Amino acid sequence: MSKLRKLFGNIPDEPVRSKDLEPKRIIGKIIHIQEEEGWGFITSHEDGYKFTRIFFHWTGLDKDTFHFLDLKKKMKVEFEPKNMEQGLRAIKIRVLDDGQIETSEDSSEFEVE
Repeated sequence: MSKLRKLFGNIPDEPVRSKDLEPKRIIGKIIHIQEEEGWGFITSHEDGYKFTRIFFHWTGLDKDTFHFLDLKKKMKVEFEPKNMEQGLRAIKIRVLDDGQIETSEDSSEFEVE
């Protein structure tokens, strides 16, 4: 038994990979955009996330995705949720589709009045 195993107990044989440490990315839909001010809201029901509205700012968009002014309601996006003082915020946002294709799913759950 090595000295490290003796000191620290069971050490994994494989190193921890960076993908294991990456933050969780979730999928949602844009439900509101305030173009003049550069912010909006996303909703998601993935993996137990039951958020009605998750705030996002144009600075949270990935550089290789749509420009903020090209975003539209109902676009499907992937993002990382981040807890901020003001509440949950979406960062590292990437558009997955343009929202033009309607599915048989009830899209009313993503609407905000």
